[in-house]
Amino acid sequence: TAESQGLPPEIQKQVSDYVRLAERQFQRCLESAKADGDVAASLDSKAAASFLMCFLHGFMSLAQSEKSKASLRRMVKQMLSQLRK
Repeated sequence: TAESQGLPPEIQKQVSDYVRLAERQFQRCLESAKADGDVAASLDSKAAASFLMCFLHGFMSLAQSEKSKASLRRMVKQMLSQLRK
């Protein structure tokens, strides 16, 4: 987290605000996908948006050390399959 990285409070707030904004954007995209029938109508878009943020955070950390692009692509494909019908 921003706090654990020793960032100044004003930067911590900017990071937190960005994370909340990104999560809301994911939620909006998922709501749109539900309306278009691209994901299950029963999908909890708020929970799924949180799931995507967690995945993204972990994925970015892993991508720094993972050498195989194919492996990273498989991870993304698997994550996306969790959102589909």
